Amino acid sequence: MNGGGGGGPISLQRRHSVTMYKILLLDQLSSGMLALVKRELPTGFELFLADKSTPDAVLRQAAETDFILTISEPVTPEMINAGKRLKLIHQWGVGYEKINLDAARAKSIPVARTTGANAVAVAEHTILLILAVYRQLVKADNMVRSGTWPRWDLRLKSYELMGKMVGIVGFGAVGREVAKRLKAFETKTYYYDVYPATPEQEKTLGVLGSLPLDELINTSDVVVINCPLNEQTRGLMNTDRFKAMKKTAILVNCARGPIVDEKALYWALTQGEILGAGLDVFEREPINADNPLLTLTNVILSPHTASATRDTIGKLAQRAFENMRRVSEGLKVEQIYVVD
Repeated sequence: MNGGGGGGPISLQRRHSVTMYKILLLDQLSSGMLALVKRELPTGFELFLADKSTPDAVLRQAAETDFILTISEPVTPEMINAGKRLKLIHQWGVGYEKINLDAARAKSIPVARTTGANAVAVAEHTILLILAVYRQLVKADNMVRSGTWPRWDLRLKSYELMGKMVGIVGFGAVGREVAKRLKAFETKTYYYDVYPATPEQEKTLGVLGSLPLDELINTSDVVVINCPLNEQTRGLMNTDRFKAMKKTAILVNCARGPIVDEKALYWALTQGEILGAGLDVFEREPINADNPLLTLTNVILSPHTASATRDTIGKLAQRAFENMRRVSEGLKVEQIYVVD
């Protein structure tokens, strides 16, 4: 971790012939992760850690920065308005709900994200949660460690993935990577998205087509949430939708916590409305210690780590820095990475 109070530059010797562009990183990273990010820093760029010592310290930094990079910290109107030199705001990952888009739009500052850079990691984690819920993995592990040998006890609530209908809600980069991996399990895969794939893409990805949202949720054995969080998707999975699901169905959410109404999910899990759930994200993070979902054995939880692999760090940093480099050269960010 950078010393000196967190406000100084990280790496890169200053070259007098090169214009130095400043990147303000709002999140505090582990030393190991920071080292991996630094490896990807292009020539002519300096990376600064946000100074959280006083409320105004980060605003002073924002006034002198060219780019703001955030992982989970909010980008406020105050930061954006302070940015006299600000050229681009960049989200690490794809969920940009903590960036104040109205303030960025008012100052004509583009906002970008690393679309697709972590899609493989999130897709693999999604498959992991599906299998772990279906095969009662955590329960089996705990029982074996406690001296119980549940060879027969878990069979009635364990399932194969092969042949099941999987409904993917949101068919962007992550949803498509999930579909590709499901091909190996010989599932019947459908999806819902406001921008459907072409028939050729559907064939390549191994999906059988798109369905209306409610039909997809009502008929799927596995419902996978891969859509972004916005006003249309907040609370998407509510009591009515859980009631309509198969009682043997499971829900997996590796997108954003508020897409799922946690009170409704707890009710569904305790009343036998659905079989189980795998959650990587929550309405409040870190999850509250008194969250009733923590008491259930038919839920498998991970701490928003679906994309948190060593492999993705370099990919995400490369994409963010490449977008910044383009802007520094007077070029536009490719449309696929732009938040519209």
